[in-house]
Amino acid sequence: MTLKPSTLEWQLDENPSLLFEQFGEKLQKSNTPPIETSLELYDTFDQALREIGRCLIKEKSEFRIADRVGIGSTSPELRSRTRGQNIFWNDFPAGELRDYLKPLLELRAAVKVATIKILTEEYSILNEDEKTVARLRLTRLTEESSGQSTQSLATIPLVGYTEEAQEIASILDTLTGFHRKKKCSIEWVFNAVGAGAPPLSPSATVQLDSDQSTQSAVVEIAKQMVHTASQMEDGVIKDIDTEFLHDYRVSIRKLRSVLSLTKGAFAKDDLNRLKTAFGGFARKTSRLRDLDVYLMEKELFRSMLPRSLHPGLDPLFEFFAKERSRELTKIRRHLKSAAYTKSIESQLNWLSQEELPQGPASETPIKPFASHIIAIHYKRVRKMGKKLDDTTPDEEVHELRIECKKLRYLLELFSSLYPTKDIKRIIKQLKGLQTVLGNFNDYTVQQQSLLQYLSETESVDRAAAASVGGLITHLHRSQLEARSHVSEKFLQFHGKETRLLFEKLFNANGKAST
Repeated sequence: MTLKPSTLEWQLDENPSLLFEQFGEKLQKSNTPPIETSLELYDTFDQALREIGRCLIKEKSEFRIADRVGIGSTSPELRSRTRGQNIFWNDFPAGELRDYLKPLLELRAAVKVATIKILTEEYSILNEDEKTVARLRLTRLTEESSGQSTQSLATIPLVGYTEEAQEIASILDTLTGFHRKKKCSIEWVFNAVGAGAPPLSPSATVQLDSDQSTQSAVVEIAKQMVHTASQMEDGVIKDIDTEFLHDYRVSIRKLRSVLSLTKGAFAKDDLNRLKTAFGGFARKTSRLRDLDVYLMEKELFRSMLPRSLHPGLDPLFEFFAKERSRELTKIRRHLKSAAYTKSIESQLNWLSQEELPQGPASETPIKPFASHIIAIHYKRVRKMGKKLDDTTPDEEVHELRIECKKLRYLLELFSSLYPTKDIKRIIKQLKGLQTVLGNFNDYTVQQQSLLQYLSETESVDRAAAASVGGLITHLHRSQLEARSHVSEKFLQFHGKETRLLFEKLFNANGKAST
């Protein structure tokens, strides 16, 4: 059995005219006319598909997954159709593409990154008997917005002409500007549109030095959090997906938290001014975030009730959707306002001064300072968790949730000072506790919001009242269920491995500080 030799590819830095000079009359243009196509490349803001060497391609009205621009799907089944500019995994009908995208996109939307024009021409290489021994495919990709282009050449050998194919490949390897193709066309597109490397998480971008001063470290963190929040503003304004607002809020909350928890890094008046300014930014977006969560969980809420009660929830979600539209309009106006821009710039300009007013701990080396405050908050979590039992008031459970959040922020923001593996282990254990505490809090807040809806909304009909009442009952049961697991998750977090890690990294082996 004769095996067909494999296709080889070259990246071209030079004009392909060298081909004609090298092969002369042996290189003949195919009778097949050049093929021109236009594709659109989609990915999420955090480039989830690019990270795994894939892209979501749209050609006409069909989407597909590919590992290079200009080729078919990695699997014939990974094709489907949908409409819209912001593409979510659940926009696609049930099938393999939807299932493939679900864990990659999660709550993110895939948006158009670039439009690519592709020109493909085919040539034949003849031998002395004027028989075709190989075909060449010349492909030119042009990114529409930048006008940048790249060219590649593929040899398509024919069965029975293996030696000729090898000889042709050897000749192409000697041509100036012809390189065996290594550059991924997905990467070329992202570079052409100026996207650069996939964005790192805010915490990962903060790389501190153990010996730098506490003030300079906190300034570095603060400026990075402002930068991250600013990157999210356009996505919030355009309403691309709900994660933009979520990430905006997390960045602002982390910033305010690090300011509050590193007392002594700044003079007291400066600290209070910064906390007030950034705290106001977070508060303005709170209601919009709540509404996002309610609407995202619409199907979950429906699943909590018998099918006969589902229609009664429609007025509730219509109410939330209308309120969200109003809140989004307010936030858009806020983020576009001169007052907001001026306030952000004012705080950044202050943080960017060469010399800032000193606080009591400004010149303390950051690592011992960070270790000390992380140990303090770990001991507080430990002390509060040990008190938990079935009679612990809900308010104290909420206080534990807040203390865990503070500890998590400190661990993430100062993670570059400690071994990555150890920090990841601690955070993984802490996340388990935070999840059950967060669920407990969410169920509490959601019940309060639904009760407020019933008390403040005019003309709630019997069907809607019955459905909302049923939902409140189910949420209350879920709240009690979450509450019952808090002690269990705390004991998992407070296990021997975690205790030893806190002792090793932060010397957290003393009595809890109040």
